[in-house]
Amino acid sequence: ELVVLNSLANLSNVSTEKIRSIVSFLCEESGQIDRSFSDNLQHDAGEFLISMFEHLFEDPVISNNIDEQIFGGLYQESIICKCGKVKELPVQKLSEILTIQLQGQSIQSCINDFLNDEEVNQSCINCKNQKAVKSIKIVTEPSTLIVQLKRYKYDVDQKKAIKLEDKINCPKSLTMPSGSSYTLSSIVNHIGDTPTDGHYNVFIYNRIADAYVLLDDLNVSYNVGLSSKTSTLCYIVSYTKDQ
Repeated sequence: ELVVLNSLANLSNVSTEKIRSIVSFLCEESGQIDRSFSDNLQHDAGEFLISMFEHLFEDPVISNNIDEQIFGGLYQESIICKCGKVKELPVQKLSEILTIQLQGQSIQSCINDFLNDEEVNQSCINCKNQKAVKSIKIVTEPSTLIVQLKRYKYDVDQKKAIKLEDKINCPKSLTMPSGSSYTLSSIVNHIGDTPTDGHYNVFIYNRIADAYVLLDDLNVSYNVGLSSKTSTLCYIVSYTKDQ
């Protein structure tokens, strides 16, 4: 996949249709026949990113364990009954992209909510209690944290997915429960009302300049500030762990 993309001398001069065609071809080659990006329709940036990861990590020569090196987070869930009985579930790998609910007014509050304890239905063989608490513990933190916000929900009355325009701020610094800090890397914004229409742009944070580079199709703007509308448009946000 990287070989094909690298064969294009300058991606900035390649049309969107050409890139979609390449990705669609790679999907077919790898058996992902249900994915198509060459139909000139609006496609979700999260789906496109997942497809890229699938291609990148399936070839051990190309990936060179990049999945473990960059996104190598691990987590463990525990089921805790009121009687004190604890059942620890197997350690699992974190998804390359964490899909989380909108909660509060910032990415920090969304992460905190994602990691909060949750009451679940669970029968205890000791005390016969039907309720328990599910706890999530991050065992190994990823060096790069990618968060996709759940900005769409299905409206029964309208019989379609609608966009949630809650204001979610993207702080330059993020703190995990362990105390580890992460610095903002990028923000992907979706400008549109539904998942099937609209436009994407990307703000990339430059730590040295304390400013952003805005990528908007073939237009690149340097040393810019965040748009006042970013809090309602941010869709996919990435953070890099501080060393």
